[in-house]
Amino acid sequence: MLKVKSVLVGCLLSLLSSWAHAYDHTHRDWSTLLAQHVRLAADGKASRVDYAGMATDRAALNRYLASLSAVSAQEYAGWSKPQRLAFLINAYNAFTIDLVLSKYPDLKSKPI
Repeated sequence: MLKVKSVLVGCLLSLLSSWAHAYDHTHRDWSTLLAQHVRLAADGKASRVDYAGMATDRAALNRYLASLSAVSAQEYAGWSKPQRLAFLINAYNAFTIDLVLSKYPDLKSKPI
């Protein structure tokens, strides 16, 4: 009986562990950052990132980037096509903002 309880406890802990590490497909943390630091232009056809504000939330951005980086290839392969697309688009945007912030406010633009 003790052996059965040990196996059940082990299974339960394993299940809870996998839930704790499940990726958040709602991208809640990223959506929160965007809601706080992206503003629509007056005509509603463009938006602007408030980089100074985003820089103050660098810890939250770093946590989101860490959650993206923690996804294994195996986990990613098991997602639906829309989940993979959302992941890639959000990862591209979040890592791009991180890159900009790494030089902010001393950014230099080069003409194309």
